[in-house]
Amino acid sequence: MMNNISMKRKVGDIIEGNLFIAWITEFERTNEELMYVQKNEYSRIDAVVEITEVINEFTYYAKNSIVDRDIILDMEKDMDLKKGDRIYIEGSLQIELEEYKERLGLLEDWKR
Repeated sequence: MMNNISMKRKVGDIIEGNLFIAWITEFERTNEELMYVQKNEYSRIDAVVEITEVINEFTYYAKNSIVDRDIILDMEKDMDLKKGDRIYIEGSLQIELEEYKERLGLLEDWKR
């Protein structure tokens, strides 16, 4: 709880934030369609994504089938990927809550 305002969510609440996939240690190039599989409501996700922008050797923006905007991929090692590469990855789906960052005064413009 911050500033005495509860951050608990209720069914039906809309949560705004930036999705990203972290803890990616390996990838495989593929020609498969964009897709994702997330089982048992855990953060683990398997996905096919397409690189749309290289931020640095560890961080990329990617087109995906999870949401209708690019998400960030946070690699654990240098993957040497290029724009247009379509890859299969396994990682952890996470969200950076804008509301939380706003309350801390840290909001960055990641909306794409």
